[in-house]
Amino acid sequence: CLSLNVYSQGRNYYVSNSGNDKNSGLSEQTPWKTLNKVNSIVGSLNSGDIISFNGGDEFFGLISIFNKKGITLTSYGSGKATIKGSKLFTGWTKTIGNIWEVNTGDDKVYNSFKNKKGLINARIPDLIGTSEDDPVNYLKITSVQNVNTEFTCSELIGHQDLVGASVLITTNPHTRSWQTIKAFNSSTGKITLSGDISSKYNLYKGRSFWIQNNFNLLTQQDEWYYDSNVNKLYVYSTTKPVNITATTIDDNGIYTKYCSDMT
Repeated sequence: CLSLNVYSQGRNYYVSNSGNDKNSGLSEQTPWKTLNKVNSIVGSLNSGDIISFNGGDEFFGLISIFNKKGITLTSYGSGKATIKGSKLFTGWTKTIGNIWEVNTGDDKVYNSFKNKKGLINARIPDLIGTSEDDPVNYLKITSVQNVNTEFTCSELIGHQDLVGASVLITTNPHTRSWQTIKAFNSSTGKITLSGDISSKYNLYKGRSFWIQNNFNLLTQQDEWYYDSNVNKLYVYSTTKPVNITATTIDDNGIYTKYCSDMT
C-alpha cells in the first residue's frame, strides 16, 4: 500500500470513500468515490492539478498516469489516505471438512493475509521449523523418467490428485524452477510437468522440491488456495474465517510513465 502526503497546493479534484463518481469532484462537499473515476480523467489533467484523497480513507486499486508533468497526489482533511492492492473478503461458506470458500468475482488472488499477517499457500510438505530452507520442508525426487519433465516421489504414493498444482524444484541453493503439474499418478507418485525444466537444470534423483496451491493440499489452519478456474479463494479453518484479505493487484499502487515533476 502507499501512504500519501501533502506537498503542494493547486486546483483540486477530491476523492472520498463517502463520495459519488457522478459528483463534480471539485470540492470536499462533492468528491468522487473510486480510483476508476480518477483514472478516467487522467488524460485531461494539466500541470499544477492536484488529486486529493480524504485523510484516513482507504482506496483499492491503482492509478496510472502517462505523459504528464506537475501533477500532485495528496491527502486532505485529517491524516493520510492509503491506496491498497488488497481486499477484505467476507461471506465465507463451508465446503468439505474445515475448508471454506468465497467467490472473488473478477479479482485474481496473488497472496492472502489474516489480520495483516501473511498466510501460507497450501503446500506439501507442510511448512514447519524456523526456516523455509529446513530440509523437512522439502520432498525428494526418488527416480527420473525424463530429465526435463517426468519424475517420481515415493512420499506422494497414495496422495490425492495434484494436477494443476505448482511444483517448485530446487535448481541451486538460491534458485527454484516453478512448474505446473500436468499429470499425476497416485499409485506410483509420478509427476509430469507441463513445462520443460530445461537442460541446464536436469531433474535427477535426490533433487529437492515442494508442491503448493492445490485444493487437496489444504490441511493446516489458515492455509489458502486460489482456483482461477472458478474464481474462488479457499481457506482451511476450524472456525469461520474472519479478517481475511487478499492481494488482487499484481502491480504498483501508482504507475507513471513518461512523466516529470510528479509529487
